[in-house]
Amino acid sequence: MTPRIYVIVLNYNGRQWLDPCLSALAAQADAPAFETLLVDNGSSDDSVPFVTERFPSVRILGNGRNLGFAAGNNAGARAARGDTLVFLNNDTIPAVNWLARLHAAGQEGRLAPAAGAQLAVPGRSTTLNGKPVGEASGSVRTSSSP
Repeated sequence: MTPRIYVIVLNYNGRQWLDPCLSALAAQADAPAFETLLVDNGSSDDSVPFVTERFPSVRILGNGRNLGFAAGNNAGARAARGDTLVFLNNDTIPAVNWLARLHAAGQEGRLAPAAGAQLAVPGRSTTLNGKPVGEASGSVRTSSSP
């Protein structure tokens, strides 16, 4: 069965960030079925062999050259087989419940057709629309969240 959610991770010579990012994705708790697609923009480091060996369940789309951020992500969107696309930067480490909470927010109608997760730095207070929303915890908040 094709997963409904496709997490697209764009990469260009980002080997140093792939282990923490993809490990955090593999550890997602209570998330619905999802597939991870690594879109590689012609990396010359060992990104692709590393992912192939360490994360065999990750699908890899090799662009052969650096298409840039937008075109690389668009190539990933065209290759994705799910009906929900989630774009995640390769230097991001999502919280263990990130995808489950993002999906739940979408199911509850709290997300627009395009949405982004809150970026947070552990140990630092974060604001949204000028209001404090707390410490980094992996939660998904909208502008209507308390």
